[in-house]
Amino acid sequence: MPDLASLFIFPLFLLFVRVGSCLMLFPSISDVAVNTQVRLMIAVLVSLAMFPLIEPTMPALPESNTLMLKYIFIEMAIGIMMAISAKIFMSAMHVAGELIGFSAGLHASTLFDPTSGSQSTAPAIFLGVVASLLVFVTNLHHVMIEGLFESYSYFPAGNLPPLGDASLALLNVVRDIFIVGIKLAAPVMVIGFLSYFAFGVFNRLIPQLQVFFVALPLTIVVGLFILGLSLGSMILLFSNELMEHAILFRQST
Repeated sequence: MPDLASLFIFPLFLLFVRVGSCLMLFPSISDVAVNTQVRLMIAVLVSLAMFPLIEPTMPALPESNTLMLKYIFIEMAIGIMMAISAKIFMSAMHVAGELIGFSAGLHASTLFDPTSGSQSTAPAIFLGVVASLLVFVTNLHHVMIEGLFESYSYFPAGNLPPLGDASLALLNVVRDIFIVGIKLAAPVMVIGFLSYFAFGVFNRLIPQLQVFFVALPLTIVVGLFILGLSLGSMILLFSNELMEHAILFRQST
């Protein structure tokens, strides 16, 4: 006769392993500014909400500890794989910020980044916070949680997904973040290149001019001005790319 452990505790625990592993590394939710207890509570609530629908697809309570550990590691691997895919794509804004900082002469202005817990340039920190805000403003966290729910249709609990396909998907995401990052930073990079080119010409034409002392503040001012002008277009472009990636995230799970 089935007992409480096989009917409720084990299926809920196995569900929580995948959901918790994903949400602990989920974009925006996994920021160091978010308390660990808050992330844990979100994972518990999401697991409880999914449990009535996912429970029929869960494997039976294993009789051996080895098989149980296998189930746990597989669920952790699936959750981490999905979260890393989304988190890596979110770093496209960080890549754009680093490129902007280098082009605008702000590469030396490093500050503490609350989204990663490390040192980053000021534009990268600003754009990283904007990216985290966009996730909640556009309700993309709902799409990604839906993708986590639908993952049980493609990756049943206890079955290891194809590692080759998973690795290829992560490589494609890494490729995409650099492409998107360059697109986002393109206006400031172009203006920065033209500014450095113009100051190089001035240095040749007027050797007495101390180009470094003139170029650095002007490059920073021009870079920030162009960043302000193009910020709206950057946010729109990143939102579109993020939405497309979120849809693929849901369909490819």
